[in-house]
Amino acid sequence: MNNDTTVDKLKPAVRYLIASQKGGVGKTTTAANLAAAFSLKGRRVLAIDLDPQGCLGESFGIKRSTPKRGIFDLFIFNRPLSSLIYYIDSAKIHLIPSNINSALMEEMLISTTKNRSLLSLKLAEVEGDFDYIIIDSPPSMSLLTILGLVTAHRTIIPFQPEPFSLASKNNFFHMMWSVRSSLNPCLGLEGILFTMLDRRLKSANRLIAETKTELSDYVLDTTIPRAIALANAVEENLPLVMFDPHNQGAQAYLHLADELEKRLKAHPKCGMPTLHYAIPTGVNVQDVPQL
Repeated sequence: MNNDTTVDKLKPAVRYLIASQKGGVGKTTTAANLAAAFSLKGRRVLAIDLDPQGCLGESFGIKRSTPKRGIFDLFIFNRPLSSLIYYIDSAKIHLIPSNINSALMEEMLISTTKNRSLLSLKLAEVEGDFDYIIIDSPPSMSLLTILGLVTAHRTIIPFQPEPFSLASKNNFFHMMWSVRSSLNPCLGLEGILFTMLDRRLKSANRLIAETKTELSDYVLDTTIPRAIALANAVEENLPLVMFDPHNQGAQAYLHLADELEKRLKAHPKCGMPTLHYAIPTGVNVQDVPQL
């Protein structure tokens, strides 16, 4: 792993959204471990939990019922973003958590005319203090996921190499294209990240090869293996890269951080794959309630 901390500081911060239409694919695990991996490389990291379940905060020991302030307060009360940031000393990162009120956030957003670019605008006030901003979204094509897409520069989509998991990718791409064309021209797909991988399964290896043939550079080289140690890390309120850095899964996330920095230098602007399918009904951002 590259531990060089003398690299040029990236300004403004690069914003990564970790998003998936399907739950149980290692989305929050990826957000937490990627944030921690960047921190171990000496980068300044802000993690943001847009998922009302609050699992990203819990990955760092913050229970959803604990914080009195969180991302909910930005959208509903327009609180200063700087007042919502916690410092996690064990991981050396900053975090804006979900709190117990966040479960009501999407319902309240539907009935308001809040600026859908609010988070992006507010981040501009603090992002000079960070190199990377990692955003964890809900496992759905919801208003909160759209908020994440409006805010992000580069999106990482975790997938298990299973047919039912990959079947949703085209719908998600269409939603990304809608956001890119109407709300966030800076949005791009960094790549598909295969997680919970068992290389002994021929079907998994075949699906990875087929996806790389279809999407080429939009599939990340790094893959994340299944790691039993993840459960132990969760109990210790630490990402795996800090709980057991020599574990195979932890090493994969450390390599992922290296790969993303190399890709960023090679391609500062992130693109999108070409769409080969008709736009499905219901994923056009123009048709969703305004934020």
